[in-house]
Amino acid sequence: MTQTLSITLMTSGTTLVTVFCLLFFAGDPLYEFSLCLLIGIIVGTISSIFISATLPGLLGMKADYFYKKAEEIEALAERP
Repeated sequence: MTQTLSITLMTSGTTLVTVFCLLFFAGDPLYEFSLCLLIGIIVGTISSIFISATLPGLLGMKADYFYKKAEEIEALAERP
């Protein structure tokens, strides 16, 4: 969960920087386009954060489920 959240925020943050530059420096022809992109990125980020936070709980998954998988992956990675 924490890794997914950090990846989502980093990806959205770098994309927002680019869209802000496009919004302020591209001029009138691309203003509406970059504004739509900005709104879409913000709404998409918020929805993905809330879905990734609540969906495992709704499906009945607990934190132990994820830790077991991580331990299994580490055990597989250590094999020759």
